[in-house]
Amino acid sequence: RIRIGRYGWTKFLDGIGAKAIDSRVNDIEGTKEFLLEAKKDNMKALLCICPSTAKEFVLEVPPATKTCREAQSWLSNGASERIIAAS
Repeated sequence: RIRIGRYGWTKFLDGIGAKAIDSRVNDIEGTKEFLLEAKKDNMKALLCICPSTAKEFVLEVPPATKTCREAQSWLSNGASERIIAAS
């Protein structure tokens, strides 16, 4: 994690040829999310950018994941779909 932090997520993701296949703004936190795919490695990851700190977090998700919403649901064991948004 420290090595990637020093090297930079952007540089690392460019190096493995990752492409964004989905994006959204999380309604609850306002976090920008991008679902990335690196076909060469058959890897998918959710990139989240915190709106208040601009920190980037990348979390690997199953290769069958198709959307940011599916990635969030998998990462939270389904809890993200049970959160009630203020509207």
